Amino acid sequence: MSVQLADLNHYTQSKNEEAPFSAMHDHVEHATLPIEHPSQKDQSTVIGDDPDYPVNWPRYKVKFLISETLDSKLTCLKRNINLGLISFHAFMTNFVGAGIIPVYSTLAEKFGVEIQDVSYLTSIHILCTGLTPFFLVPLSTRFGRRPVWLVSTLFTAVCNVGCAESQSYAPMLVCRILGSLMLGAPIALGPPVVMELFAEQDRGIALGTWSVFVTLGPLTGPFVMGFVSERLGWQWIYWIFTLISGAQFVLYFLFSPETRYIQREKSTSTSSLMKLITFSRIDPTPFSMSEIIRPFSMGKRMTILLPVLSHSMIFCLSAAMLTMEIPQLFATRFELGPEQTGIQFLGIIVGTILGEAFNVVVLSLMNRRTVEKQPHAVNPRNYLIASYLGFVSMIVGLVVFCVLLGNTLPMHYKVSPIIGIGVAGFGNQLVSNFLINYIMHIHSDNAANASIFLGFIRQTWSFIGPFWFPAMFETVGITNCAGLLSALVVISALPVIWLHWRSRS
Repeated sequence: MSVQLADLNHYTQSKNEEAPFSAMHDHVEHATLPIEHPSQKDQSTVIGDDPDYPVNWPRYKVKFLISETLDSKLTCLKRNINLGLISFHAFMTNFVGAGIIPVYSTLAEKFGVEIQDVSYLTSIHILCTGLTPFFLVPLSTRFGRRPVWLVSTLFTAVCNVGCAESQSYAPMLVCRILGSLMLGAPIALGPPVVMELFAEQDRGIALGTWSVFVTLGPLTGPFVMGFVSERLGWQWIYWIFTLISGAQFVLYFLFSPETRYIQREKSTSTSSLMKLITFSRIDPTPFSMSEIIRPFSMGKRMTILLPVLSHSMIFCLSAAMLTMEIPQLFATRFELGPEQTGIQFLGIIVGTILGEAFNVVVLSLMNRRTVEKQPHAVNPRNYLIASYLGFVSMIVGLVVFCVLLGNTLPMHYKVSPIIGIGVAGFGNQLVSNFLINYIMHIHSDNAANASIFLGFIRQTWSFIGPFWFPAMFETVGITNCAGLLSALVVISALPVIWLHWRSRS
C-alpha cells in the first residue's frame, strides 16, 4: 500500500488506547491510514489474494455459500447482502422494542396495570440492548460474528413466543428482558462489521445505511403494528416478531459468511458446506475482564465522548421522546385507536428517510471532492460541519410540534404537529449519520469499543427519558416545552461546535 509522507503526518494510527481525556489532538492521532480497495478498474487486494478477507470478496457473480454442493451461482453484491442483513437486524432491535406502543392501553386494561407500567416493557428493552454488547462483542471476537447473529435471532424468536402466550404482566416483562439480551448485538456490532466489509471510501454511505435502519426501527414498529393489533389482536404483534426473527435466522444461515478475518495458513482448505454447518473458536486470545470494561475508556477521548453525548441527546429527543409520547399526547387527547395512533408515526418515518437521502448526496459529494482534490481521506471536520443543519432542523421541528399541538383543542385533530415531528426526524438522521461517521472515521482501529460505548450511552439515555418526558409535558406545558427542548438541542450542539473550533486551531 502506498501512502505519501504528507498523508502520514495527517493520518497516523493510534498507538495508545488510553489516550488522556485532555488530548484534543487525538482528532488526528487516532485516525487510520486510508485502506486501498479493489475497484471495478483495479482489482488489487489488500491482504494478499485471500478470498476470505471481506474486502476481497468479489463484487459480481458471487458463489452461493453451498454452491460447491448445488453448483449454483447468485449474481449479487456479497458485501451489500451482509450489510442489508445486519442493518435490518439493527432495525428489528428497536422495531421489537417500540412495536407494542400502540397497544399500551390494551395491555394496561388486560393486565390491570397503569399505562406507565406498560411503557416499562419498552424502556427495559432499550436498557438491556445497551448493556449486553459489553459481553456479546468479546464473544463475537473469539467465535466470530456469524454465531452471534444466529443465536441472537433464534433466541429472540423463542422469547417472542413467550410474550405472545403471556397471560399477565410479570411473565411478559421477563420474556421481554430475556429477548432483549441478544438484540443488542446488531446495535454494537454494526459499525465494526461495516469497517470489516467496506473500504474507507465506501464506509460513509454504508454506515449511513446502518444508522437509518437503527433510527427507523422505533418509528416503523408502532406504525406497522398499529394496523396489526387493530385487525388481528395484540398477540399477533409478537407472532410477527417471531416469524421475522425465524426468517432472519434462515437468511443469516444461508447468506452470511464470517466477516471477522483471521489470517490463517493456507495448508488446509475448508469447503463452503463445512463452513456453513460447523462453528469453532476462531481467535485463541484468552478472555479478559478488562475487555468488558475497556469500552468505557473510550470516554477519555474527546473525539468520542463529545459526539456521543450530542448524538445521544438528539436521538433521545427524537426517536425516543416523540415515539414514546405520541400515544399519550395524541391517543388520549384525540381518543385515537391503535391503528390511528400508528399512523401518527408516518411523519417522522418520512422525515428520517428524507434525511438519509440528503446524507447520501452529501457523502457522495464529499467522496468525489476528496478524490479530485486531496490525496488522503475525507477531513473528519467536514462531518461536524454537515451535522449543523441537523441541529437546526431539530429545533425547528420541535418548536413546530410543541406550539401547534399545544394550541390544538382536545378532540379537534390537526395534522400540522406531525409535520414538526417529520422535520425533527430529518434533523435527527443528519446528526446521527454524520457524528457516527466522524467517530468511526477517526477511531476505525477501535470501532468495536467505540460502538459499544456509543450504544450504551444512547440506549441508557433513551431508557431514562420516558421517566421524565411525561412530567416535563405536564409540569411545563406542551407549548412551553418548545423553549426547553430547543435549549437542550442548543446545549447538545455546543460540544460539536467546540470540536470543530479546536480542530481548526
